[in-house]
Amino acid sequence: YLYPNIYKVYVPPKRNKMSTSLERMSNNGAEKIWNPFKERIVESFSEDGEGSLSFNDFVDMFSVLSEMAPRELKAIYAFKIYDFNTDNFICKSDLEKTLNKLTREELTAEEITLVCEKVIEEADMDGDGKLGFADFENMISKAPDFLRYCFKKKIYDCKLFWECWN
Repeated sequence: YLYPNIYKVYVPPKRNKMSTSLERMSNNGAEKIWNPFKERIVESFSEDGEGSLSFNDFVDMFSVLSEMAPRELKAIYAFKIYDFNTDNFICKSDLEKTLNKLTREELTAEEITLVCEKVIEEADMDGDGKLGFADFENMISKAPDFLRYCFKKKIYDCKLFWECWN
């Protein structure tokens, strides 16, 4: 009973999915919250992988972003967020995109290449030149605060998030 009624309140008629406009969010003040991965976060939680969230996708997203979510679940979604090409590996191009987003493209191409090579050298346990989930999990286990800070800055607060839907 509750699910359909909540879904009707927030999803405009004749639409199965919700989508958000980043431009509209900027107009509502969301630009004050800088998260270079906000598009990837939404894409990673959407069933279609393109950022259209069903109500269940939305609830899943905020469940994982909560401080109470299990570390293992956070690790799964952190991996998905950094896997830009969705091939179930974090390869050099995924790392390059990650670094460019984190540094606002302030690093030189040589610096990015050096960092990517070093990360792969340090974290690639099976020597295939890319990071599988096991490699990623092993890497973040050496940095216990990684997941806490990775999801500490939520995309935006829930109220603002709902206000931004078309």
